[in-house]
Amino acid sequence: MKTLKLGFVLAVFTHSLLGASFYDNFDRPNGSLGPQWRPIEAGNGFIAYGAVRTNWYVLAHTVGFSAKDVTVRADVRFAGRPQNQAEAGVIARLRDMNNYYFARFVNRSSGIVTVELLKKFNGRWTQLGETPIYQDGGELELSVIGSELKVAVDGYDVLNAYDSQLRYAGHAAVRIGGDPIGYIDTFSATGH
Repeated sequence: MKTLKLGFVLAVFTHSLLGASFYDNFDRPNGSLGPQWRPIEAGNGFIAYGAVRTNWYVLAHTVGFSAKDVTVRADVRFAGRPQNQAEAGVIARLRDMNNYYFARFVNRSSGIVTVELLKKFNGRWTQLGETPIYQDGGELELSVIGSELKVAVDGYDVLNAYDSQLRYAGHAAVRIGGDPIGYIDTFSATGH
């Protein structure tokens, strides 16, 4: 195991025969995401009260971690009742801001929060699955192994899909947006 400590920022990277892993609990002073995260899309992501928060939207990926077959997990919630199209979720196989898989909680105009699995390929969105969950968040997990994609909430599988367009290794990432503030905490990514 290799531990890096940069000022107040602690990130842990491990390597094994099965692959690498990345973990961040965001337990540091309020401020920027830190050097182990790279924002790549518009937004104002920051650390506040030990979690990633934003007042609009942010897409940020891990630095130093990349995997093809990966499980990405985080505690994803909304701070208050989410408004229409508020979103928060985790990303796998991110190559750039136009190519990745995205599992998210999203509030629909009906007021029901759903779990949605999306693919962004060459800048175009495709929905791979969606199901209502009747809660405003939980532990969200996206597992991408080969062409199989699975999404779980609080340890229960809720969506399965198959897709082979994004076949390369990529970063793990987070994306948050909408009103009110969404937050992501206790983030992990494990290569398989």
